[in-house]
Amino acid sequence: MRTLLRLALCGALTIACGGSVVTVDGGTDGGPSDDAGPDATPLDGSPCHYGQGPECPGECPASPPTQGASCGDQQGLWCEYGSSPDPSCNELFECTNDAWQEMTTGTICPPPSDCPSTYASITPNADCNPSGLACAYSEGTCFCTTSFGAQKLTPAWSCIPATSQCPSPRPEIGAHCSVENAECDYGGCQGGVALECKNGNWIQVETPCPG
Repeated sequence: MRTLLRLALCGALTIACGGSVVTVDGGTDGGPSDDAGPDATPLDGSPCHYGQGPECPGECPASPPTQGASCGDQQGLWCEYGSSPDPSCNELFECTNDAWQEMTTGTICPPPSDCPSTYASITPNADCNPSGLACAYSEGTCFCTTSFGAQKLTPAWSCIPATSQCPSPRPEIGAHCSVENAECDYGGCQGGVALECKNGNWIQVETPCPG
């Protein structure tokens, strides 16, 4: 169910927004200044509309919006709320037909309190429990997963180290970004998400996964 949902989200986001992800300035925000929202004016003087370019990024509300509330002309903008590396464990909203629609999956996920206390204490490929646990540290992001193809059938740790372009914890879907077309894979095949920076916002994109 989670795999099918992730593919559906990826497809919808890619079609509506393009693709996008990467350098964030100071954690989960990472992008243009706060005055570069939907009411800003691009260099050519025309009004801003979502998808027009980095000068006119979409603007996710600071807190989860109300179902059906107006989202203006930000058609196709997705906004994520939550701290889990797995977007299906967080709240998700899409701006469609000028109104916010909740796309939250309702997936029951292991609590972050189940995560080991430090990144250094995790041994990649070592057995882990429970399956589906996602843990974010400043050094990187780790998943307790069975997504190893035929190589391993029991849950084991898979970790993605943080880099200067792809810090951890990752930015939320819909957060501002500043490096157009930058890409970061935060465990898109392990239970996380692949992101790309497109039109001034981080969006989810599909990641080819091994069989």
